[in-house]
Amino acid sequence: MGITAIGGHNRRWSADLALIGAAINASAHIVAGEPGQLAAQLLLRLEAAEGPPAGLGALLQAAARDRGRPWLKPLRASLRPSPSLSRTLPAGNGGGECVALAPDGSKVVAPLARDTLGVWNPRTGERLLRLTGHTDLVRAAAVTADGTRAVSVAEDHTLRMWNLRTGSLERTWEPPFLSALTVAVTPEGHHAVVAREHHPIALVDVFGSRRVATLAGHARLIRAIVVTPDGRHAVSVGWDATARLWDLSTGHQVRELHLADLVGESTALSPDGRTAALGLHDGSIALWDLGSGAVTTTRPGHTSLIRCLAFTADGRLLSGGRDRLLLVWDVGTGEVTMHLAAHDEEVGAIAVVPGGGFVVTADREVKMWSLDTGELRATLGRHDNSVTSVAVTADGRLAVSTDGGGAVGFWDLVGGRTAPGPDIPPARAVAVVDNRLVAVDDEQIRVHDLDTGEVLARSDDPAITGGVVAVVPTASPAASRGPGGSPAVASLPILVTCEDHPVELRNLDTGARTSSLPGHTRYVRGLAVSADGRRLVSVSWDRTLRLWELPEGRPAMTLHLPDMSGQDVALSADGLLALVPDIYGGAYVWDLERGAVRSRLHVDADLTDRVNAVALSPEGDVAVTGSQDGTVRVWDVPSGECRNVSTGHSNGVGALALSRNTSLAVSAGIDRTVRVWALDRPGGTSPPVGHTRFVRGLAGVPDKGLLVSASDDNEMHVWDTRTGHRLRTLTGHDNGVWAVLASPMGDKLLSGSADHTLRLWELPGGRLLHVLEGHGEKVCALAMSADGTLAVSGAYEETVIVWDLRTGRPRHLLHGHRSLVSDVAITPDGRLVVSAGMDRTVRVWDARSGEALAVWEAHPDVVETVAISPDGGTLLSGGIGDDRVRFWDLRTLEPGPSAFGPFSSVDRVVVGRDGTALCVVDDTWQRSLSVLDLRRARWRRHLTGHADVVGDIALGGDDRLAASVSLDHTVRLWDLHDGVELARLTVDTGLVAVAMAPDGSWLAAGGESGAVHLLQPVGPGVHGVRRRLEERG
Repeated sequence: MGITAIGGHNRRWSADLALIGAAINASAHIVAGEPGQLAAQLLLRLEAAEGPPAGLGALLQAAARDRGRPWLKPLRASLRPSPSLSRTLPAGNGGGECVALAPDGSKVVAPLARDTLGVWNPRTGERLLRLTGHTDLVRAAAVTADGTRAVSVAEDHTLRMWNLRTGSLERTWEPPFLSALTVAVTPEGHHAVVAREHHPIALVDVFGSRRVATLAGHARLIRAIVVTPDGRHAVSVGWDATARLWDLSTGHQVRELHLADLVGESTALSPDGRTAALGLHDGSIALWDLGSGAVTTTRPGHTSLIRCLAFTADGRLLSGGRDRLLLVWDVGTGEVTMHLAAHDEEVGAIAVVPGGGFVVTADREVKMWSLDTGELRATLGRHDNSVTSVAVTADGRLAVSTDGGGAVGFWDLVGGRTAPGPDIPPARAVAVVDNRLVAVDDEQIRVHDLDTGEVLARSDDPAITGGVVAVVPTASPAASRGPGGSPAVASLPILVTCEDHPVELRNLDTGARTSSLPGHTRYVRGLAVSADGRRLVSVSWDRTLRLWELPEGRPAMTLHLPDMSGQDVALSADGLLALVPDIYGGAYVWDLERGAVRSRLHVDADLTDRVNAVALSPEGDVAVTGSQDGTVRVWDVPSGECRNVSTGHSNGVGALALSRNTSLAVSAGIDRTVRVWALDRPGGTSPPVGHTRFVRGLAGVPDKGLLVSASDDNEMHVWDTRTGHRLRTLTGHDNGVWAVLASPMGDKLLSGSADHTLRLWELPGGRLLHVLEGHGEKVCALAMSADGTLAVSGAYEETVIVWDLRTGRPRHLLHGHRSLVSDVAITPDGRLVVSAGMDRTVRVWDARSGEALAVWEAHPDVVETVAISPDGGTLLSGGIGDDRVRFWDLRTLEPGPSAFGPFSSVDRVVVGRDGTALCVVDDTWQRSLSVLDLRRARWRRHLTGHADVVGDIALGGDDRLAASVSLDHTVRLWDLHDGVELARLTVDTGLVAVAMAPDGSWLAAGGESGAVHLLQPVGPGVHGVRRRLEERG
């Protein structure tokens, strides 16, 4: 009996130790940098053992004790890793597409920060090296067969080689037009395989269906082309921050201008063809003299970057910007002479009506303005998507436009309305010449009869992107000659944008190019080399798989695969099998000897998440796929059956690598983690404690000790904040629940959903009281009056609705916003409603009558957030691209002061009961919280620490405590009085929602994985705040 008892006791200890070891392994990447989080990590990951506290239970009891310092104690375990998950490594921001593994599984290379690589031991989780040298986002890496060197490519346009024994940077090369999307290395380690990114312009003879000339030079997308009136030259601008002048008779570049602040979205030529106007990011315009190359710059007129430009016949310049403004400039003085009324969205296209008296502009709506009076003459109609191009006929009677969805619209400029037009297939850009419509789309140019729509000519070329088109005047001598002065057959020469993405072999000793492999016409996303180094496979977004013979670079096979995504490729050691993702959420294994499918890896019929990354064993019998839903799947290739499915990533898997013996796989995720999988362990899904999908919102009900979480899984959960246990689940919404709010009395709950409805629930029982219907789009913002009788909602549409919660019916539909509503608020007395929108306005409404009381042009871009002071007298607003929080007096309906800060945007504002406002601010890569004194309109302090986007904030502890969550995986507790971080807890995925008890006794965080973490702040700093609250109360 005694021996049996001891054996059973030991077995339980052994099981407990195994669980503890697994929890420590799973959190090693956190605890290694912050040993003080060990206790919290154990509580997050381990359920208490049953029976006497001899093992695991005793450990958890010890971990839960007050540590003598502030910390966030989990109330119950909320993380459940997959059994096959061996390690989690912290990846840098933006590192979700990059991971490489030494073939023997001894080293993992992945981004440690945007511009820095880390090297880890995947079995122990120890970071071995830090590789510094890149100056921008690292996108891809590869390791040599012997594991001694790595190569990487980044957005700094460099290829770098690293010594993995010492961490030293051995070589840096800057190959022209380098693509940062993919890289491979040959097995012997002497060559890197990279892709180049060319964006040439093609001069096409449409009626002869041939390319006459290629104008090569741009390294990034070309966004605009204009031709001089005599047809001899063209100017192009692109995202490579250059403008280029071309001689169309030779196809040669005449002049190049590089401006760091060049938007590269648009250019316009003066009527004499001597000056090109170029839009800059600060809202000013650069004027480029094409003869001398000299540049002069106007003062800023727009408040943000310029999207489109056009000259009138009399030399006036028009500009449209992201700030939705349309301006008229005097080029001689560089001054703005006229402001036309703003569009509702950013202006995407401008076309001057011949004669110069009118101009057609478009965002989604197409409008015509008088250039003499500045008045809006007509709103011609509306596209479903943003307009990408507008062209006007020579007689000024008709305009033609295209939008981002390819739709072609016709507009009667005389009648000021939609015009009947022929049925034209989708096009990305259009031009009009004589009575012909030139339409370009991916891989083709078409010339249509403008009256009938008949196709008069067509030219097909897989390199054509269709984004930009310009017609070369044919009356000029230059247009009637080909390159070198040869006679031109074309009666309608067209300039269109193209893409060319050749693959290259680069010698890693000299950096010299040894082979160039042309053929791909869209971005190359996957490269793989056979074990003997004699075969290379490349895949591209052009939906082709190309097989090359190395080292010569001879093309051996091209497979045109319409069902292939072109996102990644893996190759068996002998180079005979290739694994590629399809567009249906699965993958194909191709036999490259026969050019036929060997096996298809099917997924469940209801799974539509695409496969982003693949890996294949050397023998080609085991495949691993990583999907957009965050799962990693292991497949038996001969049978096409899935062996197991493992979960861990909370967002898409962007890259995969597999060890040579297939015991280890490594995945990089958009959730900023690299995960190591032991493939000899069983897989299995491990749903988090909470929801199965993204947590959108949290609402506390302090008086009842409840928390409610809302999620993309269409459900809401009600939690006991004292124990951390889930009490019930509220169902009924047919789509994700995007907003949730508890009434001030705590007896009702209001939810808003992507199913376009709101629902009112009784608390704590969860009985459905009303379904509130009225919106036509996703409900994204909610507010409620202090007495719980009125609510206001905003959705992904222009309408704001005021609801009577006693009847569940709309009291008022408030119309006025010209774009989507981003936030809403209501004064405590329910008298005033405030709404903010993407139209840059803040609007104030009378809640009783529905009357619009004030409209304020509040911020230069989207107004992200509004908040009202406890007394209802002051409104705060913040927005994108604005370094201030604005104050508005709700009693007088007049603007108040502004509080300027060291940031570029304000994402969120919450106001406490004592007049403290807490703001989430953003300054490029620096995310922080800023504390604002509401009474003095002055900043108290700025709190830094988060390494990624701050998702949400909450106040507690009589507004002395604040909680924040971030995509950097942390929840942090702050003392706002002293301006210090009291405690933090790191979890496995990004966090976007937080709630906190008014007395600071608990806080909750939720995010990308669906887990809901209920935490108790404990320790000296926290206890002191709560003691003071108790003494007051």
